[in-house]
Amino acid sequence: MTRVAAILLPVLCASSVAAAQVFRSGIDLVSVNVSVKSGNRIVAGLTASDFRLYDNGVLQPVEAVSIEDVPIDVTIFHDTSVSQAGRVASLKRDIIAVAGLLRAGDRVRLLTFDDQVQDAFGWQPAGSKPDVSAVKTGRISPVYDALFAALLHKPEAGRRHMVLALTDAADAGGVASISTLAVVAERAEAVLHLVKLYEARPQGEQRGVVRQWNPTRASQNEVALVERAGG
Repeated sequence: MTRVAAILLPVLCASSVAAAQVFRSGIDLVSVNVSVKSGNRIVAGLTASDFRLYDNGVLQPVEAVSIEDVPIDVTIFHDTSVSQAGRVASLKRDIIAVAGLLRAGDRVRLLTFDDQVQDAFGWQPAGSKPDVSAVKTGRISPVYDALFAALLHKPEAGRRHMVLALTDAADAGGVASISTLAVVAERAEAVLHLVKLYEARPQGEQRGVVRQWNPTRASQNEVALVERAGG
């Protein structure tokens, strides 16, 4: 018995190694989250034939379209740079109002920035009244860094993630580039809505000193961000 075992063992090991070198993988279905709107209204009644999906320029078949009532994580990024100082008070009111409008199971958080991107109060459940007392005007404007941080959130299974970015798109003081942000956005599990804001300082207010160091800042970055976001 000992001699037989000694002969069979190398054969079995060789067979296991050979088998381990052969593997197959494939993807039968990929889920893609989309938001289709006409103005401020959701477009209803869409079917698979209404969509075109491309992967590296190759048209892919769309098997089915379903509208599901699933809980969502809403990340609101509000630009708190000096140019938006006049909106801080209304921002606080709006955040509380949004939290009150969410459905049961939904969550909301707020990202702002000062010297760094800040999560103002963490994830708050629908119907809560978030504490916005700490929200204030920042000293630099790392818009790309804030969007980068927002898109990194990975929702739990069965949830969706929406990023609502209200910003003048003028990046200054961050380290993320527009090209880096584009790569992250392509891979993020989120629907990003970009709302372009314009300067909103109270009449007569003097512009503060904004530190402008940014090794990756490109010219016309506001245009670049809007173009990457689809207009």
